[in-house]
Amino acid sequence: TICEGGSAVLSYTGGSGDAFGWYTSSCGGTLVGTGNNFSVSPTTTTTYYGRWENSCGNSTCEEVTIIVNPLPVAPTSVSATDVTICEGGSMELTYIGGSGETFEWYTSSCGGTSVGTGNNLSVSPTTTTTYYGRWENSCGNSACETVTITVNPLPVVICPPNFSICEIDGIQDLIGNPADANGIWTGMGINDNGDGTADFDPSGLGGSIVTATYTYTDIINDCINSCTVDITIIADCVDNTVSGTILWVYDQSQTVNNVAVEVSGDANLSQTTGPDGTFEFTLAQGGDFTITPEKTGGTLNGVDIADVQAIQQHVTFLNPFTDPYQLIAADVNADGVISTFDAAIVGQFILGNPAAEPLFAESWRFVPADYIFSDPENPWGYPQSIEINDLQADIDDADFIGIKVGDVAPFNADPSDFMPNTPTRDLLDNLSWRITDSQWAAPGELLEVKVKSGYFQNFASWQMGLQFDASAVELVEVLTDDSALNLGSGNFGTYSAEKGELRALWSNSTGKNISLAEDDYVFTLVFRSLTHEGKISDYLWLEDAIIPARAYNQDFQLSGVELEFVEEEVVSVTDTQVDGFRLLQNRPNPFSHTTVIGFEIPHSASIVLQITDISGKLVERIEKDATTGYNEIRLDTELPSGMYFYELITPYGSLVSRMIVE
Repeated sequence: TICEGGSAVLSYTGGSGDAFGWYTSSCGGTLVGTGNNFSVSPTTTTTYYGRWENSCGNSTCEEVTIIVNPLPVAPTSVSATDVTICEGGSMELTYIGGSGETFEWYTSSCGGTSVGTGNNLSVSPTTTTTYYGRWENSCGNSACETVTITVNPLPVVICPPNFSICEIDGIQDLIGNPADANGIWTGMGINDNGDGTADFDPSGLGGSIVTATYTYTDIINDCINSCTVDITIIADCVDNTVSGTILWVYDQSQTVNNVAVEVSGDANLSQTTGPDGTFEFTLAQGGDFTITPEKTGGTLNGVDIADVQAIQQHVTFLNPFTDPYQLIAADVNADGVISTFDAAIVGQFILGNPAAEPLFAESWRFVPADYIFSDPENPWGYPQSIEINDLQADIDDADFIGIKVGDVAPFNADPSDFMPNTPTRDLLDNLSWRITDSQWAAPGELLEVKVKSGYFQNFASWQMGLQFDASAVELVEVLTDDSALNLGSGNFGTYSAEKGELRALWSNSTGKNISLAEDDYVFTLVFRSLTHEGKISDYLWLEDAIIPARAYNQDFQLSGVELEFVEEEVVSVTDTQVDGFRLLQNRPNPFSHTTVIGFEIPHSASIVLQITDISGKLVERIEKDATTGYNEIRLDTELPSGMYFYELITPYGSLVSRMIVE
């Protein structure tokens, strides 16, 4: 027997003679070959006749039948091509048609990691997986088919924790997560509301435990998940009330509004405090309960640059915190350590950096009012809930102390959330910034607004919000090289510059006071003009609605902040002509290493070209004998990138223009 397409060798064994012939149909019939060894490749089952004859006339005839088996047909498909199942589901893979001796299934590749044999395979992948099914028969035929099974995750569902209620407590709310029309509550005594919530009526169910099931269907991929909550219904039980007040840490005559107070354990209830900061729950006698307050939002409530300053003073041991509540408020990111990183988080949040708010672990923190810190200077591990075990009587003093995170000195938060708590002004003299009140540049040109110190005596920190008319100018950058306060980009918030808002703050890292002389350079605002009308004071002002303008000394005495606009004649920084000579714009501009500065003078003379940076520091000086008419100076420089001014000084006057190094 051979397989279709195969061959066989027919041989006479033994004997010798003159002739060997091979025939079909009969011995001596159709001759198909000679010789005692003969190779044949029949396509169908065939009988061959081999005849031997010697010279003496002796002969014999033998026959052999070769059975040709057809090649089996390989399976051409799998019962599932690419399919989708839900997490936790299973799928059966099946070869259809064909026959053979072996079926094997693999992952990673055909012949890779074997996961099963047989033409039927049940699989339960946990992630999207491609399966490879290989078939092979005894004649060597094989085929490999693939199927990819995409596994969709089950929707996340969260039921309330198990709880106990009295039979007489009346209808209770059950809320699933997610709570919408695709969620259904089932169980004894449950009336589903069709929106992911249900009403549970314990009447008549005393002494039993009801299992409520919440089933949610994700309509996008049709996957279903569920959770359960066991409700213990107590018959003939007695109720007790548990009440308390959320007190503000800085002034416990004030209470904290809008606090969500949750009860868990043998009940699942919640309330939100009102302006009086109180809450009250009716709970089953004998039950175990946990009361936990939480307040979110209002992260900037009461938080300003003084808090950054206070945390820095703590870190540098200038004025370390000793009050446990102050330490808790200063640990902004809740890592159990107060560091400059906490100060940086507060500062960046004031500046409007969107990356800062998620670093506030909470907006408020709460500590049971009767909790006594074993080590007030190391308060970590403090409780944030009140535990009630085996409730036997009314409790009316389940009070908490509310602590605004980040509000450390002075305490400025408004626990009512109704209006900002404005601190009392302590100092008579405001910190002032001096700005030369020049005209805007022509449309499309840049204008540098240098901000210098006016009155700056014994201040340790300041913050301000600057509003500029975004229809008149756009903010290009803030320059701080050689700033008297060592400012950098981290002192400015330009996150809402498109709305004309700029936030700025500074706190001395040592926490101590410093003073500046009048007209000390602090920073420069670089604008691009969109219109050519008015002075700087027409388009730039302080705006407390952005952040309040405040300054503090090292003892946290408060002062205001103001802008002082000074009238001063300035020389235009565009191409200028004065008394018959001109200073031309350098070309190219901006440039990286080389630029040419052209100028004209009415008569030959010695001239000086001075290059200064934005703070007025001289960085290069060139002297030259110039001739009547046009002259130029080639400037080869390795100056750092930024804006510079070049001034031409001649016997006929001085002219100034600006250039930008890329």
